[in-house]
Amino acid sequence: MSRRATPWRLGLGALAQAAAVRGSFSRPERFWPLMTTALAGSGLLVPPARSGRMPSARWLGAGAGLGAAAYSATLAASILISRSGLGRRSLTQFEKCTESAPKAAAAALILPAALGEEWFWREGVISELLARGHTRGRVLGQATACYALVQAASLDPLPPAGAVLLGLVTGALRLASGSVWPALAAHVVFSEFTLVAPGLLSPTHLAGANKSTEL
Repeated sequence: MSRRATPWRLGLGALAQAAAVRGSFSRPERFWPLMTTALAGSGLLVPPARSGRMPSARWLGAGAGLGAAAYSATLAASILISRSGLGRRSLTQFEKCTESAPKAAAAALILPAALGEEWFWREGVISELLARGHTRGRVLGQATACYALVQAASLDPLPPAGAVLLGLVTGALRLASGSVWPALAAHVVFSEFTLVAPGLLSPTHLAGANKSTEL
């Protein structure tokens, strides 16, 4: 029988993540150390479980592919929201956060952060909800809503919107495969593309593109 994280541990982990989100978006230079520490640490609150078993390569490939698709959708959304003042401010703040560390270091830090975050949300939270007898659809909705609520601590529209998309993708993968690893594959691909390279269409990128066009 697999062990479950106690509700108080899940609550503690969610609060720690919310505090890190708020702190990192108010002080972008602290984004990478705060988020990596909080996310990797929260994963330690959830004990080992059967869903940690490695699935087939097909599921891992599906996870990576869906992570890339989620990035493409996010990139398209960033193009649309960059046309509004609120969207430009949100993308500018996001850029300050993601570029506060060298790309090589950021790419490495994503791995423990994504592992901790997936183990906490897609193993700890989803397993707890399933054990309470909820349907899979309800579990997916509740886990994603809580995940987005934590990201809303940024007081910025972009993180919770991204959390809804990523939460639905990774949650569905976890429920369908019975393993957290396809969700992790999706998360790593999505985060590497979004936070490191190629990144989102920020106002800085738009300004550079406009200058090139003028030339």
